[in-house]
Amino acid sequence: DIFARDPFMGHFTFLHNGQAQNDLLIVGLHLASGQHLNKNHDAAMAVLRRKLDEGRADGTVLPPGEFDILLGGDLNASKYDDKVEQFFIEMNTGDWAVLAGENYPATRLAGVPLAPKSHLDYLIVTRKTATQSGLLGDEIADPEAKVHQDLAHGQWDTFRRTFSDHFPVTTCVGVMADND
Repeated sequence: DIFARDPFMGHFTFLHNGQAQNDLLIVGLHLASGQHLNKNHDAAMAVLRRKLDEGRADGTVLPPGEFDILLGGDLNASKYDDKVEQFFIEMNTGDWAVLAGENYPATRLAGVPLAPKSHLDYLIVTRKTATQSGLLGDEIADPEAKVHQDLAHGQWDTFRRTFSDHFPVTTCVGVMADND
C-alpha cells in the first residue's frame, strides 16, 4: 500500500519438467495521470524502489538476495518529451535498465485522427552487474521491449474501441536452471 494506485506484485517461479528454475518479481504500475506530473512520477518511483529494497531485506515482498525484478505498465510519463523524469535517467544506469531505445515506438493512441503518438508504457528491469544478479544480461537478452502496434493492423479506431488506447508491451524472459 504505497500509492493511490497501488502496484500489483507477483513473485513467480518458472518450472521445467516440474523442477523449479529461475524466479522473478513482476510489478504492475499505473502512475498518476498527466505527463506534466514529473515530480509526482519521480517521487512514486523513489518510494517504489525503497519499498522493494525494504521488502527484500525483511523477506516480505521477495526473498533476500533476489534481484530479478520486472517493472511495467502505464507510467504516464514519457522518456521522449521535455518533461524530464529523473527516474528514467536513474533507472537506465547501474542496477536497472529501461527497455526502450532511440527508436522505441509509441505505446498509446492519441489525437484526431487517432494514431500511435504517446510513449507512456514501459518495461524496466534489473540489470545483471558484477555485484548483483538481474534480468537483463541473464534471463532477458533483448535490451528493447516489443510494442505490439501490429495487433491493430492499422485500424486504430477499431483497436481502441475493442481493446484499449494502449498497446501491449512485452519482453521474453528465458527459463533456466539456477546454476546456468
